[in-house]
Amino acid sequence: MPRRFTGAGAARGAVIADPAGRRKPSRSARLALAAFGLLLALLAGEAAVRFFSPEIDLYDRSDPILGFRFRPGLRATVPSIDGTPTPLAFNSLGFRDAEPSRIGRPIVLLGDSFLAGVDVPFAKTFAGLLKARFARASPPFEVLSMGVPGYDTGQELLTLEHVALPLSPSAVVVCFYVENDVWDNSPELSRLPHPQFTLDGGAPRPLPFRPMGDRIGYALLNRSQLYRWQKRRINALLERARGGLDPLYGIYRASPGPKFERAWTLTAALLARAAGVTRGAGGRFFVAVIPGPAQVDDGLWAQLVALAGSPAGLDREAPQERLAAIAREQGLTLIDLLAPLRAAAARGERVYHGHLTAAGHAVAAAAIGAALAAR
Repeated sequence: MPRRFTGAGAARGAVIADPAGRRKPSRSARLALAAFGLLLALLAGEAAVRFFSPEIDLYDRSDPILGFRFRPGLRATVPSIDGTPTPLAFNSLGFRDAEPSRIGRPIVLLGDSFLAGVDVPFAKTFAGLLKARFARASPPFEVLSMGVPGYDTGQELLTLEHVALPLSPSAVVVCFYVENDVWDNSPELSRLPHPQFTLDGGAPRPLPFRPMGDRIGYALLNRSQLYRWQKRRINALLERARGGLDPLYGIYRASPGPKFERAWTLTAALLARAAGVTRGAGGRFFVAVIPGPAQVDDGLWAQLVALAGSPAGLDREAPQERLAAIAREQGLTLIDLLAPLRAAAARGERVYHGHLTAAGHAVAAAAIGAALAAR
């Protein structure tokens, strides 16, 4: 059969045949075949990641108020800091703790990954240690942990208002991590898809929010280990390629710039509202200040200064100084963990491994417990 060509004078869609009489597939057929091949490759990649690097997605990203929390009722096991298996159990509220007894007025802890402590057995986290301590007190108090990795002060305020207040807490402790909470509170600085606030007449007002579970990318994040794996690798590559001092560490600059200043003003307003609603419900309010690893480890601070190019303009205690000023203005009680963690590190204890180690949690539990028991 002679070959027929599609050209200027050929009819659109004419068939191209080779000399042996075999019909070449149409463009639509080739596209379908390519799509099928891509699908097979993605399925093979998903299977490979699940086999060689299995993981459990711990989060429910459909919460219209908090944005996300742990999957209620989930039981899982993850590696701890030392590589041993760590069991995780999340209650019906979506937090790493037992079910609230709803008897008496509990002490509620609010925070992020430092409070959740998923790489440390729960009994060795400062939440678990405080729970055991105050269960033995006279009278006893129930301690409830409401920490989720990635939470900022705004989400902790929302957790307080929508989850903790109905339990009538006798005391609330906001666990404030200095290295990213101010950044994450700011809609100017942080691009994380979580509930955020702005200032309206000096008071925090929530911005419109759509749960991550309603977005295509986060639907994949919920269901695909391959998608989560490639996202982590790409983010790590971008981090290395950027070089220099991460803008996040502007928190240590004596003059951090106008965006950070506005973030601090918003942070102060969020803490004021959290304190106000706690005291309005008859509870005591505390802010436990968790330092960054570079504030405790001299070697890590030297690395941070090297990335900045010069120590000029950096102030290692700047976040604590700013929080102390906010506390004086608002009458807040701060529990500053910097000095006790530095003292433990000076004794040779390893208190950080990215997050707090079991030794670091023990230091935090002692300081927070003493503040709670003294008032």
